Order: sequence, then structure tokens, then C-alpha cells
Amino acid sequence: MKKLPIFLVKLIVLVFFLTCIQLPGVTNPSAYAVTTDMAQGYEASIKAAREAVAKELSTGIPSSATVAIMVDGKIVYAEGFGLRDRAKNLQVETDTQFNIGSISKIFTAASVLILEQEGKLSLDKPVTDYIPNFTMNDTRYKDITIRMLLNHTSGFPGSNFKDGFTAVKNRNYVEETLERLKISNLVNDPGKISIYCNDGFTIAEAVIEHVSGMSFPDFLEKRIFNKMGLDNTSAYFKDGNQNIARVYEKDSIAPLPVEYVNILGSGGISSTAIDICQYGEILQSETILNPAMIEEYTKVQYGPETVPAGKPIFNAGLGWDYVQVHKFKNQAVDVLAKNGGTLQYFSQLYVLPKEHINVAVIFAGNANPTAVANAILQALLEEKGIVKKPSSDTLLPLDAKIPDNFKGYEGFYTSDNGIMKVEISSDKNGMTLSTYDGKGFKPAGVLTYKENGRFYRPDGINYSFAEHAEGKVMMIHLDSSNAGSVSYEKLNNLSDIDASAFSGKVWVPRNMGQYDFFTMMFQTETIPEIPGYLFVNGGATYIPLALKSPTGTRMSFNYLRDQFEVLLQNIEGETLLYNYGHYYSDASKLPIIAEGDILQIDSNGQNKAGKMGSGDLVRFSIPEGGRIVVFSPELNLAYDSLMSDSPETYVEKGAYILAVGKSGNTFKITNSERFKDITGHWAKDSINQLASANILKGTGNNLYQPDKNMTGLDFLILIQRATGITPDNLSASGEETLSFKAEQPITRTQAISVLADVMALTGFEANLTTEEEVSLIKGFSDLEGIDQELKSKAALLIKLGIFQGRSNKLLAPGDTMSRGEAAATVLRMLKSIQ
Repeated sequence: MKKLPIFLVKLIVLVFFLTCIQLPGVTNPSAYAVTTDMAQGYEASIKAAREAVAKELSTGIPSSATVAIMVDGKIVYAEGFGLRDRAKNLQVETDTQFNIGSISKIFTAASVLILEQEGKLSLDKPVTDYIPNFTMNDTRYKDITIRMLLNHTSGFPGSNFKDGFTAVKNRNYVEETLERLKISNLVNDPGKISIYCNDGFTIAEAVIEHVSGMSFPDFLEKRIFNKMGLDNTSAYFKDGNQNIARVYEKDSIAPLPVEYVNILGSGGISSTAIDICQYGEILQSETILNPAMIEEYTKVQYGPETVPAGKPIFNAGLGWDYVQVHKFKNQAVDVLAKNGGTLQYFSQLYVLPKEHINVAVIFAGNANPTAVANAILQALLEEKGIVKKPSSDTLLPLDAKIPDNFKGYEGFYTSDNGIMKVEISSDKNGMTLSTYDGKGFKPAGVLTYKENGRFYRPDGINYSFAEHAEGKVMMIHLDSSNAGSVSYEKLNNLSDIDASAFSGKVWVPRNMGQYDFFTMMFQTETIPEIPGYLFVNGGATYIPLALKSPTGTRMSFNYLRDQFEVLLQNIEGETLLYNYGHYYSDASKLPIIAEGDILQIDSNGQNKAGKMGSGDLVRFSIPEGGRIVVFSPELNLAYDSLMSDSPETYVEKGAYILAVGKSGNTFKITNSERFKDITGHWAKDSINQLASANILKGTGNNLYQPDKNMTGLDFLILIQRATGITPDNLSASGEETLSFKAEQPITRTQAISVLADVMALTGFEANLTTEEEVSLIKGFSDLEGIDQELKSKAALLIKLGIFQGRSNKLLAPGDTMSRGEAAATVLRMLKSIQ
């Protein structure tokens, strides 16, 4: 699923996770926090919570957070961090609502158990007994029971994303999902393998409504929320509630649209950290469930073939991700866990029934709530004397030579991250993993073979091979135990099926909704050395789909979540690609768009698209209720008017413009001008791209002054806004150029050093040989006199095309850098990292 639509989103998310940025409202999170009374004796736990939350907020990606700790049925600590409304400077309070995402699943499971204990349904009876209109293209659907919906063993493909996350409520979502399942197939035999699946809980929501005769929101409110005193919990945000944590993009004061999660049974509840801690008390009394149902609720329920060897880390219960979290099970503490994630919110709940402890963490914006919850719970268990601080000393097994029989595991594998080639190294010391970049397989890493028969990363994470009835897999392990999960599956459908109808095609959405947050374009292509598969590239990864015919694919993997099939259909004389409710048309037939052109929605109301003929800053005239979406030539989401407070953006040459609206709506595209002094300037495009992404600022009066000297301070600000890397981050590398005076210009030498250090902090690997460095430096006669470290940095930037010479084979390292040069080099750096 796509994340928030921001400029070079994949790059910036990567950089923000690796680095630090400070934004208004979160510079000192505790200073902007609202706290309940804190119980004595929990100082270490509170300190751990504040430090862990501050670390996440300091990345600049999440907007705010809330945390709560409950012990023996009482809140001992709760706190809100950041601003829920930046424009009004309103703080997050402990009763501020957040979406909790998939934590909703444990509410859905409890709702089913309420009906079970009342004798109104049976966990082990087929779904068809309760939903007569539930059918699928795959006859095995008749074997799916209610239990299988809740323990992820239904065999459903995964998730119906169409109109699942929107800017308005869609209460038709359940019926739409049932309708789309009618032409869908199963991934596995029901009851066999637990693979995380949202659709199971959507169908469970339908069961609850059919059996109870109540709407799902009403059932939750009357049978759970009211009885447990969850006053700040609701299906969707409470109507009219202004006390919700809004999500912001970078340092904007304009929030993203309110997120409505229509996948209610799977992820649509809104709540607070205090309330979901209070929900954990469901296991401590018979207010909601009787003892038999509580036992059913909390026991291991994963499918018998969830892993082909060992035990699964994902030891699912009914709704729970884990009934025993591996990290804490190793310390003899049983922890039930449920994680949640929507497009805008991320959450984690830990419940310890025996110790009577509940911990909840929620973020508005992309963050790692599990890391925060881990830090809090570990500190709490140590503070209460339940566990001792675990040893950090882990001895890895000794290196060994790979046995010859491992050659049989070489080949092509896939995971959620796309296709990968696995090869045993010639010295038999390790395994090389190579990823596909659209041109070929490039080495991405080497795992070292150890005497215990596994392949290790430097951090101790390790992999093993295993086999099941239908093929071979690679399993991932957190330690040396036999607990693991399937990480990669080997491709085994190497048959020769004509894929010419798909190969080399780019597909543009045809029925995207006006308020649907799920936006995607993709390309379908083939890889000659892997026949029998179609590869879907959505801008970053290549996902294999097994061909079943020249016009359709099938789901061929047993352990991957959210699989899908694509099918070519002829509708009214046009070939469209169908994918689980989404239709796409062939982008090669799109018209070229120029200044002044108009996109008009046809009478059928379907999306209208075109391809940009030349790059420029453009302004869209958008009718009320209409929407413009722009995808880059690489198919990354570049602009979405639904998410932006401006109708203006930079559109690259070759980018795709998509108009969404009602029949007859017109959308006019006109060139725009943010800075009146860059017309005809060589750096105009770079300046416009960064300015439209809110990375670059002018000098006032609609001027940029591209030929004026760039000051050192302005350059560091530009770097921070582009990548999130602050002067404090750079100072750790000993960079001397951080102490600029107010108007001191930056030299090209200083810029080279800063840019190279920034790239190193993002994790970018140079991989330059000594011979390459010497050859690149020789191309510029004025680089011979600089020190070796700077030569290496310059060589990297020259090779990547980030830094370019001025004339006569001179790089002019001692010259000052202009503001136009600064914009161009920073943009090139961003694209190189991406």
C-alpha cells in the first residue's frame, strides 16, 4: 500500500528513519505533552517512554503520539505528545482520538465470541451458514469457518484496498468486498496456513451484522464500548469530534484529510491509549466474556502448516498477532500483542494477563510503535523486578563451509519486497542476494554461513532453508531458536506462456475514486530468464505473478500476504486490466498534454489521463469534488490534490496526470510561475521541483535570485528540508563547514563535503574502486591539489552526476556556489539516493 504522497516519498521516508529533523511542535515533545497524574515507583518506565517517543518524533515523520501504562487495572502513566492541530496550536491530550488500525481486529474477535457464548453462532461452522450470499470462484470457500476468519487461515488473498481508506465514510465497503470475492480465488486450503489477512475480518464483520441484526458500529458501542467504559472509543472518529490527532506532512500547518478506515472490522476503530489499555482488562473479568471464551480468546490458534519447519514467530490467536511475543517469552513472560497500521496512524498494544499489565502506544504519522512499546515494557518489567536486564552479549556460531546439497536452493525467490536471486558464493562461505532493478540483478548483500546450518546477517538475524509440499522457502529467525517465519518463496512456475499482452505495458487507473487514498500506477513486464511469470513494478519493487494464460495470472505462493490476480478484459472495445475491484487502462494510448490543455471526464464517469509533454511548474483548475493525481515517469506518486492545499506543483516531462471527477467535469492545465526571475534560467526545473515540494524557499517578492551566492546557512537549511539531516547529524562526521557566519557563502569544496557526508548518513554506499577515483579526478585538472578525503568525496559526486564541472575541465572547487547550482545539485543528490 502506498504511504503518504510526498515528494520522492520512498527516499524521504528512508532518510527520515535514518536521520533526524526538528519541526514545530515536536522539538521538545514533553514540553508539549499533556499528562495524567503519574504513580510513584514508575520513574524508569516513564523515562523510557518519553525517550522512545521523542526518538520517533524527532524524525519529523510522525506528527504526534500518545502512550499509556496500566498496572492492576489502574492507569499509572499516560501522556500525549505533540500538537493535534498545528494551526490552532492545540496539544494532544490523553483523550485525543487516534485511529488504531488493526488493533480493531481484537474487538471484532471479541464480538464474535460474545455471539458464540450466547449460542448464536459456532466458531467451527462454515461462514456460509451465516451469510447466504457469500460465494467465491473457488469452491473451497465452503470450507471456511468462522474461526478461520479470525486466526488468518481462511485462505483469502488478503485485502480489498479499493475505497478502504478514504476521506469520506463508505458504509458499502463490506457488500463491495463480498461482491468482489465472488470472482476471486483462495491462496491456500482453508485452515492450513496463517497468513495475515484483512478480508477475513471484513467477512467477520458481515457475520456479526447478520447474526446480531445490528450494525457493526452499534454492536461495538452497546456490547463492548459502553460496558467497558471506553468513552473515547468509536467506529470511525466520533461524529463532530474536534479532539482528534491530525496528521501533517513534514512541517506543514495544513493537515492531511481526515482518514476514514472503512475496513471497520479489520482496522476502523478510533480510540486513545488509555482506552485500549482499559480494553485489555477484558481478560480480567467476566464483564464481556465468560472464562471459557477468555481461554478461547487467548490461546494459540495458528494453522498447522504456518511454517514448514520449527515454530512460527507469528503465533496468532483470535485477532491477536501474537499470544506469546518472542522477545518476552525468552524472559519467561507471556505477552499478548496486537499491532495496527493505517495509511496515517500506527499503534501497538501489549497485554500481560498474569502480571496484570497493559501498555499502549499510538502515533499520528508513520513511526515504529512496537519499538516504543518494547522499550516501555522492558523498563517496566525490570522496574517491578519481574525480569532482569537481558544480556546483550550474543555469541554467533562459527563460520563454516556450505555443503554441496545447498546448491539446490539457488534460484529466484520472492517476498513482500519483490524478486530476489539467491546464489551460493564460489568460496562456499556465504550466500549472495541480488535484487532486480529493471535491467538486471544487482548484488544487495551477502549472508555468512555458520556451523548450525544457517546464513547470518551481521546483526544476528539469520535465515534457513526449508521445503514444503509445493516448493522451497527461506525462513527468517530472530535468534538461534527454531522460531521463525517464511520470508522468501522460491519461484517454481517456470513454464513458457506467451506474456506479450502484458509485457512492457504501463497501466493507469480507470476507476479511482474521488476520495480513495489508495493510489497506484504500475508496469507489467517479463524477465527472460524467469519464464512463466509476469512482473508488476509499482515504482520500486518487482512482484512476480504466475501466468495461467496469456491474459491472466494466478496466485502461486503459499506464504505471502496480500496476493492478487490480474486479468485482461475487453470492455466496450477497450482492453482493461482488472485487479480486485480496480480497473486500469493502457497508458501507451494516452494523449500528450501541453500548456492550456483540458482533461474532461467522459459520460461514463471514468478517470481521464494524459502524459506531460514537457516539465514545468503547472497549476490545475479543479472543479468542486474533483481531484488531480500526478505520477512521476518512474510511477511514484508525485502529487495528489486530495492531500495538498495547493493546486500548483512541478510536473516532470513524461509524468502521468490523472483527472478524477464526475461526468462532464473539466480540468485545465496551465503553466505557473512561482519565481519571476528564473524564466529561461538553466536551473529553472530544479528550482521549481524543490519549491513545489516545499523544500526550497525564495528570497522574497517572488524572487529566487539563482545567480546570487548561496550562503552556508541557507545550504544547510536546504539540505535539512530535503533529507531531514540536521547540522547536528553532520557534526558527528567532523564536518568543518557547520559554523557559517550569517551571510557567509558556501564554496563548491564545502558543498562537495557536505553532500558526500549527507549521502553517507543516508546509508548510500559509494562502491568506488581506487582506480575509478583516480580516473574521475584526472578529468579535472584543478582537483590535484586537494586532500585525498575530499578527492574521494568529489569522485563519488562526479560519478553520480551530482556535481558537474564549469568549463575547460575545471570543477572550480574554490569558487562560491550559486543558488541555482545549489538547487540543481541537491535535486540530483535526492534522485541518486532514491
